[in-house]
Amino acid sequence: MALIKPGMSFSQLSQNSFNRDEKYRHRRYPTVIHGVGLGDEYPKIYYQEDWPQDGYDGLVQENMVLCLESFSGAQGEAEGVKLETQVRVTASGCEAMSNYAFEDILL
Repeated sequence: MALIKPGMSFSQLSQNSFNRDEKYRHRRYPTVIHGVGLGDEYPKIYYQEDWPQDGYDGLVQENMVLCLESFSGAQGEAEGVKLETQVRVTASGCEAMSNYAFEDILL
């Protein structure tokens, strides 16, 4: 959340986002950040490794609502962890839209 500021480009956000360990890449969620909706809505901010073929640029704007989403599970393993939080971009960064805490035991 600390990375997100209005005026930054989607490519900057992708470059500065989390890069996961190789063993989790095959089953990862397709985008690191996406807009709110029933599917991955605009903007779709792809992982840096996918940027050359899938990424497109734009600007993060104040009052955008974004979903920060991640799935980590190694190929061949039965379980994984999916986390998602929605944030609203403010003039000074972003704020979480819920106060539901992640369970520390699951992180």
